[in-house]
Amino acid sequence: MSAQVKIRSVAIVVLGLCSIASPQYATAKQFMVMGYGNASCGDWIMSRKHTNILTSAYNGWIEGYLTGFNEWNGAEENIADGTDIDGIDAAIDKYCAANPLSSISEAADDVLSQLIERKNKKLQRELAPLLNSGQNPSSKK
Repeated sequence: MSAQVKIRSVAIVVLGLCSIASPQYATAKQFMVMGYGNASCGDWIMSRKHTNILTSAYNGWIEGYLTGFNEWNGAEENIADGTDIDGIDAAIDKYCAANPLSSISEAADDVLSQLIERKNKKLQRELAPLLNSGQNPSSKK
């Protein structure tokens, strides 16, 4: 098998695996939410206006949720790579402002879906030249 065929085969497999961790993941699962994830987006909004111990508790729950995804997914890198807790908070703020009756876990699901979609698009951009050219990147001069 030529190097070009191997590279294309690997790229196709990787793109196929991307579909496993697709945004549908966040909406298709069923599980028991425990702890602060059960709090409402209204609670989130109030805690953000009056920073208190609940703000830290909610943030800790969200960070644990994303860390749990990394562990479950077997990711060697952070799904939230490229942002920080302030960026995540801003995304939660936006979701909760539009959906005040939803739960913090639903907001976290929405943010996770955005992060997965962003990661998949980045991977597709990185692999596109390999798929289109069929060249082995190590053979380029």
